[in-house]
Amino acid sequence: MKFLKVALAAVLCLVVVSSLQAQLGQTGSIRGRVLDDQKTPLPGVTITVTSPALMGKQSVVSAADGTFKFPPILPPGVYTVVLELPGFNTVKREEVIIRVGVNVDLSFEMSQAALSQEITVTAPSPVVDVISNSITQSATTEIIKTMPFANRDVWTFVSATAAGVVGNRALIHGEGAATYTFKVDGIQSNASDQNWPENSIDMETVEEVEFVTGAVGSDQYGARSGYMNVVTKSGGNEFHGAAQFYYTGEKLQEVLSTDEQLASLGLTKPAFAIYNYDASGTLGGPILRDKLWFFASYKFLSNKNATSFIPVTIAGVSHESYDRIETRPYFFGKLTFQLSEAMKLFSMLTYVDNKINHYYTGWNLTASASAINRPIQYTSSNGLTWILNPDTFLDVRAGLYIQDWTGRYTAEAVPGPRFNDSFTGHIWGNRGMQEYTYKQNLNVAVNLVRYQDDFLGGNHEFRAGAEWARIQGEWGYWRDDPLNWTYYNGNPYSYRGLYNLSTPHPLYGDGLLNFSAYGTVRGDSQQIGFGHRLGLYVRDSMKIKDRLTISLGLRFDKMWTHIPTQVKGAAGGSLAAAIGDYYFVPAFGFNPFKELTYEGWENCYPYNALAPTIGASYDLFGDGRTALKIHYGTYFDPAATGTWSGLQPSGPRTFNMYWTDLNLNGQPDAPPVDSYVIPAGTNPLTMLSTTFKQQINSDLNNPYTREVIAQVEHELFPHLKVGLNFIYRDRKDFTAYLNYDQASGTHWNLLEQHPEWWVPFTTTVPAYLGFPAETVTVYYRKLTSPATFTVLTNVPEQKFRYQGLELTFSKRMHKGWSLGGNFNYSYQWNNGSFTNPNTRVNAETRAGIPWWAKLYGTFKIPYGFILSFIYTHTEGGYWGRSVSVSAPTAWIQANGVASGSVSITIERPDTRRNVATDNTDFRIEKEFPIGNIGRLGVFADIFNLFGSVYPSIVVNPAGTWSPVDNNSSVGTYTPGQMRVTGISGVRSYRFSIRFNF
Repeated sequence: MKFLKVALAAVLCLVVVSSLQAQLGQTGSIRGRVLDDQKTPLPGVTITVTSPALMGKQSVVSAADGTFKFPPILPPGVYTVVLELPGFNTVKREEVIIRVGVNVDLSFEMSQAALSQEITVTAPSPVVDVISNSITQSATTEIIKTMPFANRDVWTFVSATAAGVVGNRALIHGEGAATYTFKVDGIQSNASDQNWPENSIDMETVEEVEFVTGAVGSDQYGARSGYMNVVTKSGGNEFHGAAQFYYTGEKLQEVLSTDEQLASLGLTKPAFAIYNYDASGTLGGPILRDKLWFFASYKFLSNKNATSFIPVTIAGVSHESYDRIETRPYFFGKLTFQLSEAMKLFSMLTYVDNKINHYYTGWNLTASASAINRPIQYTSSNGLTWILNPDTFLDVRAGLYIQDWTGRYTAEAVPGPRFNDSFTGHIWGNRGMQEYTYKQNLNVAVNLVRYQDDFLGGNHEFRAGAEWARIQGEWGYWRDDPLNWTYYNGNPYSYRGLYNLSTPHPLYGDGLLNFSAYGTVRGDSQQIGFGHRLGLYVRDSMKIKDRLTISLGLRFDKMWTHIPTQVKGAAGGSLAAAIGDYYFVPAFGFNPFKELTYEGWENCYPYNALAPTIGASYDLFGDGRTALKIHYGTYFDPAATGTWSGLQPSGPRTFNMYWTDLNLNGQPDAPPVDSYVIPAGTNPLTMLSTTFKQQINSDLNNPYTREVIAQVEHELFPHLKVGLNFIYRDRKDFTAYLNYDQASGTHWNLLEQHPEWWVPFTTTVPAYLGFPAETVTVYYRKLTSPATFTVLTNVPEQKFRYQGLELTFSKRMHKGWSLGGNFNYSYQWNNGSFTNPNTRVNAETRAGIPWWAKLYGTFKIPYGFILSFIYTHTEGGYWGRSVSVSAPTAWIQANGVASGSVSITIERPDTRRNVATDNTDFRIEKEFPIGNIGRLGVFADIFNLFGSVYPSIVVNPAGTWSPVDNNSSVGTYTPGQMRVTGISGVRSYRFSIRFNF
């Protein structure tokens, strides 16, 4: 009978809505114990919780040992807890605060009474979670509403306030942004092609944000570095809403460098807002009181920002500054149904349509080479929870994230080649390709939670679940002219310019050209990948003697992958096709610039992952104020379609060519009018279906991270929590595309594997400015080495370690003020890349950011004003000097090596540090009551309050070193262009008005 109930619930969920989402992971829970005044456990006590966030009430009954627990289905908010038992005084406790993913542990004492009366207990809500061992941080409604976030998105909250996170979607305890799971109302919404979190979520629709940066449970897939869960707002039994308008403009931007200072540096003004306004409205309330509620929002954002492009004249054509223009309408809708006292259902949908002109910007990127981007996003998350009995509940969920993105040429784009200058860095002509992406991430899951007391020496919370996901990723590209033309310091003959020649270089000719092999219209060339994943997990949280909680988890994921059959269109124009017929057909038997057909590939990428986790949390003094926590876990990389679809030969393949302008007309002509040389090692054969399926090792192991965390959390004062966290992570089973010889069946990416295919060249790079001379040995590839063919395989030699220590504190709003902050120290080490012998030179390095600090707070001051601020300090990252070593022609010919320069790091990459940065943002706000209607708030934000100014400087001279011979310190050093490329330093003022009711 119980099985039929469970099966019926799952079917009902799937029929009622097209996709259903779990309450798990977007809610918190309350646990506790009830004693009488003689400290004896009280069974049979009815405990009821109510809250505007709950849209109703929930009740449980205490067990024989006096313990009680509410399942983790309580939305974040402020709760009232009432305890009732005949013959005892009713006990009431108010202002119990529930946060997402947090377990609140409460203790109550009830006294017998001849006449029942209600006793209100006044006590601060606990701030320490003594049950969970995760590192969890939350952005509450208060933080979202009051903090001066420059961008109204969830990423700004994380980068500005979260411990362990440095940069915007950058590093989380040493791991990149593509390594954490992003959820909206509990539904995974990472981009399917690269696993990046890309959703546009309006902060006016967010109730709370939970960000877990360590000790993630086994119920989460792909959370190698953690996960973020965005909980959206819901309706209620009372109508509520808001209207808000943000604005800033050119006259509210204070550029902190004078025109004279900018002119002396050859710079334009730093990027700033010409106008930026953001108008939104929300409305929520009952459709059927106590049964059906709604919440809806509409937002329109429009902005125009000056870019940092420095005007320049190239080949007689003037390129002026340009602006970045964006419009973004945003719709959000959510329905919540109370189907019965034990069943609740909701359905949510967001729609965003971004239009961005000149999306790509930079000091060196002309308007013609930028793009018009239009990403359209849909996010759907829906869900049902069914409380089967006081100890068991079922959760069925499903959700869908779609992004449909198109990138087009700008109005300034020039038909013909795309140009870049390798010395000045300027890029002009056009974007080089028009493109689209389509990403779809569909998730369906069933979770069962069961509480079992007095079993195997403790009280248990068992969780088990199954998840099915389908991901689809497409990337398509097309262009009319396939030519990419490299200049050097204004010279279209790049090698003449680089080597200061008046005639062609004996090995490289006049210049470097690159030809794209893809087609001319949308659909001609694209990479498409599919994946179907099955995930299973079990998890047990066992509480022993009310002090110790032990968590055990195990997760298994398996994926089936697919690449469909594709047809690659012919490249545009006649030049590339003529080069293909003249040079490639005789050498390789086919023309890569003409139409090609590729067969599909089933199960192209193996993915099997078995990941255990174990942790413990100990209530040190038994008062719920101090917790010691420890955790170990294994976390596998999430699978993204780009990993296998990128192998598809129809990808954006390009070929370098050494060009000699035989007729000296300054334009590339079809051979034999002009001459072209295919660089040694070029292997177009990987574009054929007969070879591309050999480019993944069938025994590939999935990369994973091992994590050890130790924590202590302590309630220093009521409402104030401090914590100290130690995090250790290391990476295993790195993967990379390594050189592989098909004839011998061996790799040759390292010197010791096949030394006969590499020739060493030792030289001393001269001192330059403040940089000392450095002796370095580089390796040139023999002409007798195999053609380039790479295989995705594991790299057992590659290592990565992260050790972090973070001090955190959080004082929630009480008596008119709140304060939070953290200090983070990290030691991040890796031993570099293993793709060829040159990547092993000066490879081992300390990386990342050594330390950073954050501080934020809100203060209610006299006359009803509210002040808020965010301060961040970030130390500079590491870098080391690099150079390209160009061996002399005579040595190249005598040793039979491939021509070309070899790029090398000539000192350890952690030799030098970039400059540290500081920033403070500030808000002042005042609210006015509008009768019984609502409240009107007026506030002003000041970004970069203290006027920090930081130049962007190319400090690495890099360039090219051309010695006269092996083991020589004599030669010609041509440094790269060291210059100030831009400068930050704008104090920005933004004003807003907000009406709440």
